[in-house]
Amino acid sequence: MKKVIAGALLLLIGSLYAGGWDNEVMGVRQLGMGSIFAGIADDATAIFYNPAGILSKNMDVIVEGVALLPKHSYFSDALGKTIYSKKNSYIPQLFFTYKLNDKAGLGLGVYAPYGGGVVGWKKEDLGMLLESGLAVYTLTPTLAYQLTPSLSIGVKGNIYYGFAMQKQENTDTINVDAKGPAFSGGLGILWKNDKIGIGLSVRGPAKIKLSGTYDSKQMGEHDIDMEFNLPTNILFGIGYKVTSNLTLGIDAEYSMWSALDIFKTTIKEVITPLGTIDLEQEDTLDFENIFKIKAGGEYTLGNGLALRLGAAYDKYSIPDKSLDPVNIDVDKYVVFSGLGYTMNKVQLNLSFLYAMGQEREVTEEVAPGVTITSKYNLNAFVIGAGIRYSF
Repeated sequence: MKKVIAGALLLLIGSLYAGGWDNEVMGVRQLGMGSIFAGIADDATAIFYNPAGILSKNMDVIVEGVALLPKHSYFSDALGKTIYSKKNSYIPQLFFTYKLNDKAGLGLGVYAPYGGGVVGWKKEDLGMLLESGLAVYTLTPTLAYQLTPSLSIGVKGNIYYGFAMQKQENTDTINVDAKGPAFSGGLGILWKNDKIGIGLSVRGPAKIKLSGTYDSKQMGEHDIDMEFNLPTNILFGIGYKVTSNLTLGIDAEYSMWSALDIFKTTIKEVITPLGTIDLEQEDTLDFENIFKIKAGGEYTLGNGLALRLGAAYDKYSIPDKSLDPVNIDVDKYVVFSGLGYTMNKVQLNLSFLYAMGQEREVTEEVAPGVTITSKYNLNAFVIGAGIRYSF
């Protein structure tokens, strides 16, 4: 098993279905369409996908929640069997936009663009009790301006707040609880007429520092700091209104996860035979940049009902050397479906996602002439439900 399992601190940012630590289950309506929206951008979730698109309604309020139902699997020669982690998570979302006048509008979003999942291994399976997770939430104020009848621009600020936890029971009992802020920004541009929309948005990088407590039966309680980088994301999308009832779209996203090269941990004021010191550890992760492609559509019926479908291919960003039981990332084929029902100014939405992971196998040399083979996989269901009020 990799060295991080024997170390003082383990790390996970719960990958839901997207590569790296991305969380892209944003907007229940969008989730049913394949999470494509950069070129469509016609409701308040444009705060996440493309801030230039928040001008479509005088007021738009969306309140939603998503249930994350992942199934992680891990096999190692050292264990001699495949074990499974099934830890569910629930993430709320809120999006609000308001049009100030014919040309300008503002918005506010609360959601988790990174992480949000938890992995948990039982002692009888892994040989130790291990639970770990991290979520980064954001409060995102947004402004948009209509330059011409077809062209708009938008900017947003991302006020991040991250939460990390870990529980480990083996030869020692360890509990970690840390949190902290970070700041970033983003911008978007949208060209749209009655038939076609073309959108481009950028979410900027951030450096986040979490602070909290590291509680160990062997070492006692200490302050702890964690530092890591979040990537730049570039999203390009095209939406096409085939008929008055049918809208299709395709999005392409490039995530610069190579920014996450190092994860730094500092456990403060640890008493050693040499005196009181700060224990510093830098884990080299060397994540890779990834390209994602998504497509989907929405068909509205005359009775207020909307049917949605989508598909995506998601490439992993975590290299072989950084895989471990609390940091699993694989290539995934993803299918999406959803329903919506609109009555006057109210819309109800329900969506489903299933991500089919492609197993990864890694062989590492643990001693001269001695190798261990490990296998990793991740399948996931996501269910979302929400209500929208707009006019």
